[in-house]
Amino acid sequence: MLTVLSVTVALVFLTVGVHYEALSRTSNGLRRLGVTHRVRVLIAVLAALTAHFVEIILFAVGWKILIAEGVAELSVEAPTVIEILYFSASTYTSLGYGDIVPLGDSGLLAGSQALTGLVLIAWTASFTYFEMLRFWGSDSSR
Repeated sequence: MLTVLSVTVALVFLTVGVHYEALSRTSNGLRRLGVTHRVRVLIAVLAALTAHFVEIILFAVGWKILIAEGVAELSVEAPTVIEILYFSASTYTSLGYGDIVPLGDSGLLAGSQALTGLVLIAWTASFTYFEMLRFWGSDSSR
């Protein structure tokens, strides 16, 4: 249980840090671009999506390591990398089809991943909204 807790805390801090850096660098970089308002918002959305994909992959790596060490377990026997990545994405987005579920202490990581994903997705929505206000506020053609 202590190993799962430690990895969970590390992954939450790591993914929040990745997200912060991605949004911060994107926001600062957009100010310097000489492109239209619409292109800036498009770049902001694509950068945020890229950050989410990286975060899903980071959680998947954590799952893979914990499963390989025998500390975490999923309902799929010997899950492939694709199955772990799929489970990570469906957990992060809180989609949770239920075809692959965590077993035992692994639920702590899964629940924390879902909560982290929910917060980071909301953060992205807020970031996108404010970028649209900043870049489209003076654009009458919208």
